[in-house]
Amino acid sequence: MRLKGIKILILLLVFIFLFQTMVLATNPFDQINPVAPDAGTLTEMNSFRNKLYTIFQIVGTGLAVIGLIILGIKYVYSAPNERADVKKYAIVYVVGAVLFFGAIGIVELLKGFGLELFQ
Repeated sequence: MRLKGIKILILLLVFIFLFQTMVLATNPFDQINPVAPDAGTLTEMNSFRNKLYTIFQIVGTGLAVIGLIILGIKYVYSAPNERADVKKYAIVYVVGAVLFFGAIGIVELLKGFGLELFQ
């Protein structure tokens, strides 16, 4: 299994080195002339986006907290044999929570780049 992964990695590196000459030598952002939308449209977009983002963040955080509480209650009241199953669910919960809060961070980062672009 390990040998198969190494073969795939080597094949991937070979493709990267073979096709790197197909890259343009110019900066693609030099050719783009962004046109800023008018103030009314930008305000409406930001207002709707901020409302949607806030609702998503509140509902997601609430669901994450409720899920954590339910998982904790199940863990406390389960028999020692059943705790292994609850730990499996806990791992899935932690991965999901990290992905959710990571997505929120990425959206904040993109929001900052977008605001910087139009100013």
